[in-house]
Amino acid sequence: MRPLPHLLLLVAVIFAGTDPALAQTPPPSDDFQSAISTLADRLAADLPHLTSADKKHHAAPPKILVADFPNRRNQWNILGQQFADALSDALQSRLGPAAILPRTQFQQRMRASGITLDDLRSDKTLQWQAAQLGATHILTGRLARNDDLTNLDLTLTSIADPSQHTTASAVLSLPADMEKLAHDPLDWPPDPAAPIACPATTDNHGHSVTVPKCILCTPPSYTDAARKSRWQGNLLLKLSIDDQGQVTSAITLAGAPYGVDDQALATLRTWQFQPATRDGQPIHTCVPVEVSLRFY
Repeated sequence: MRPLPHLLLLVAVIFAGTDPALAQTPPPSDDFQSAISTLADRLAADLPHLTSADKKHHAAPPKILVADFPNRRNQWNILGQQFADALSDALQSRLGPAAILPRTQFQQRMRASGITLDDLRSDKTLQWQAAQLGATHILTGRLARNDDLTNLDLTLTSIADPSQHTTASAVLSLPADMEKLAHDPLDWPPDPAAPIACPATTDNHGHSVTVPKCILCTPPSYTDAARKSRWQGNLLLKLSIDDQGQVTSAITLAGAPYGVDDQALATLRTWQFQPATRDGQPIHTCVPVEVSLRFY
């Protein structure tokens, strides 16, 4: 699958480029269970050092979200989901339920908001959305196959201060029927009640595809509260643009304080585009938009 190309706009605006049934998946191997236990022990032991290093950012006790683990090709997959589920459970048994943000709660919130797994490839989106549900730390990882072994590399990161992080890794020998799950795609079915509707991903190989182009795109402005506090920074939104070039809906992927994201959403909903095309025909598409607000 090849998504629409990324589009860059000035005015400091940048266009950034039910799970499959698991009933038939093989049971975890002994090596899998052993690796989960060892990794959970290591991460649980490192957490107090990590939280003490950035305690100035956290008044509340730590709460970890374990994100899904993509494979070497950066694809979401069933094996990565199994590892993430197992690690989340193992950490909860060591740290207690209050220290873990339930993965099902996070997934339900994302689907209800119209946020997809592809949206969560952005660290900014993942961190901001997790923080909205009370997470202070995120555990991310990646699976890679080397010869007959599977490598899992993990990073536990503070959301408030990403420079504060710890790593862990494991090398596993998995049964063939389990290892192949790293190539079985994972996706979230869209929620029909979500505030934004995006077309299904299509294979654009061999097709001529263009991205939307701004015709009338007024830059968002500061709110009075943001101006008074002299806040500056970025926020990330997602727009649904129909085949007429009209913005039909918009959501926040990674927001900003002082009502800035609400004002930006209201402004971006008025934008007008030359629509995206596929083989010369206008199409409906969804695109992320990064907005940067700075004092000069």
